[in-house]
Amino acid sequence: MEHFWELLKYTLPSLVLFLTVFFLLRSYFRNRINLEAMRLQADKKSETLPLRIQAYERLMLFCERINLDQLVYRMREPSMTVKELQSVLMIAVQQEYEHNLSQQIYASNNLWKIIELAKNEVQNSIASTADRFAPGDDALGYSNALIAERATAPILDKAKEALRSEVKLLF
Repeated sequence: MEHFWELLKYTLPSLVLFLTVFFLLRSYFRNRINLEAMRLQADKKSETLPLRIQAYERLMLFCERINLDQLVYRMREPSMTVKELQSVLMIAVQQEYEHNLSQQIYASNNLWKIIELAKNEVQNSIASTADRFAPGDDALGYSNALIAERATAPILDKAKEALRSEVKLLF
């Protein structure tokens, strides 16, 4: 029995020392891993932040470019008929959308749904306004009706506000 107490007298302090060192080192290495993960995340954010901001800028530009005022101003030519202008406007909106489609990876799902809703609303407005005119009519009256329609459809303003709100979350 004495031999057991003698053995315990030497092993117990060694065991306590071992466990203390073990837990201290484990805590130290966990902290180092967490610190390195935070550093990597900060580096990743510093690299992706400019890309995200650029994507939001592109989406804001998309909203401006499909604004009916701007769209009609850019696309209408004096000799166009209602049908021709409607086709040109629909194609222009779709091309703008397709050109900015890749920006959705930087935007939230809700923001992208708002952007799609705005695009669809603009296309619906183009189509529904064209239905009030004969296809062969001069496009001037149709253009004026589209611009007046823009005043009653503030969906693009809501999309721009959603963009601004999401960009503010980055900072």
